[in-house]
Amino acid sequence: MKNFNQTSGFTLLELVITLAIIGVVAGLAVPAFQSMLVRDNVSSINNELMLSLKRARSEAIARGKDVTMCSSTDGTSCSGASGNWENGWIIYEDINGDGSASTNELIWVQNIEAVQNIVVEASASFDTEIVFTDKGTLAGGVAGFLRTCSGLAATSALERRDIDVDVSGAPIYRLNGGVTC
Repeated sequence: MKNFNQTSGFTLLELVITLAIIGVVAGLAVPAFQSMLVRDNVSSINNELMLSLKRARSEAIARGKDVTMCSSTDGTSCSGASGNWENGWIIYEDINGDGSASTNELIWVQNIEAVQNIVVEASASFDTEIVFTDKGTLAGGVAGFLRTCSGLAATSALERRDIDVDVSGAPIYRLNGGVTC
């Protein structure tokens, strides 16, 4: 005969303790996970900027013409305003010489999701655009930088990532250890 007085399972106290432990562990893990995601987004945008700068420079050399990389909010034209690099950028060769990008002049389009909370600061010489000559040098003859940071206040202690471009047009990546956004 089977004894029905023996039951298996968890008591209410065991269940409450287990849920409390899971809550504490989750409470500790979520902020660290958020910082990891933001750090990954900052790194990803910085890597895309670096690759685009190298591509624009190499296209200028290969084509034997000036090639422009500019901030863009729509992926088809330059924004013309400062502070828009985090929304995306385009690379184009101004074939018709009108000073703006036309559809047939686009070489590369990079759109960035605005929800990533990334801030890209540019030096005055790179405020809206960067122009590479047919020799791969900067057209303006003035070096500059692009600095990638998190736009979230809770993650402002993240180290910033910089890309310096010297007059020769060579982009140089720097993780500024100890320098925060």
